[in-house]
Amino acid sequence: MLEFEESFFKREVRDGHLVGELVKKAWAVQLNMLAEIDDICKKYDLTYFAYWGTLIGVRHQGFIPWDDDIDIALPRPDYTRFLEIASQELSSEYYILSSEVDGWDNSFSRLIHGDEICWNEEFLTRNYNCPFALGIDIFPLDYISSDKREAEEQKQLAMQISSVLTVLKERKRLEAEGAEEKVIQEMNNSIASCLVYLEDVCGVRFDGNVSLAKQLNILYDQVASLFGENESDNLTSFSNYLKNGYVVKKEWFERIERVPFENITIPIPVGYDNILRKSHGNYT
Repeated sequence: MLEFEESFFKREVRDGHLVGELVKKAWAVQLNMLAEIDDICKKYDLTYFAYWGTLIGVRHQGFIPWDDDIDIALPRPDYTRFLEIASQELSSEYYILSSEVDGWDNSFSRLIHGDEICWNEEFLTRNYNCPFALGIDIFPLDYISSDKREAEEQKQLAMQISSVLTVLKERKRLEAEGAEEKVIQEMNNSIASCLVYLEDVCGVRFDGNVSLAKQLNILYDQVASLFGENESDNLTSFSNYLKNGYVVKKEWFERIERVPFENITIPIPVGYDNILRKSHGNYT
């Protein structure tokens, strides 16, 4: 458990934003979680680095004042390996939500220590008197083929999987609202047609005894990770790639360096400025 000076928890004005004591406690919880991830990655020689809003924190040497979570990313092979070993290496109070977990339907994973507000004395003592359920978002970065045809085929396949997942969510919502059977049947027909296509193209068979959403999320990960480092000059966070074509240059990640972040140090890619300008424009 990380130790913090008492002054760390005092409210402060940072870049014109008031940061209160409770936010500081939440930051401490997440820094403690990050320290555990850091230990595991060092032990297994896995590469990870700050990403998205957390990467902007480089200019503050800590959290940006309006942020209340931590984002990290790993190249897909290290991401997969981390998920494989997490359950045996993490402290007992932590667990991972990923595509392998029923009910989790995101293209990234999340390390959490609870899913609801908790006033248990032991929980509060362990978490700097912060009662909130907090976590760290963990993103895989995947390679996009340098072959334009291959890249487009991969993208279209991932979009097909994503569309089925969207229909599944909508069907669940409509069923809960008591929608007409005709509407639900039309959605079922649409889903069935897409599944036949995916089975044919991907060479898989969906198991009716296993959550369809879970199987689709796993297939999505497999499609996103089709290409390796030697087949590409670019990396992406795949869900963003599908939404807006987000791509970053592989060379920006050639070296990782550690920088101060609150009371610890965190790894960042050497090309962090280019990465931030790609995702956030003029972030300074």
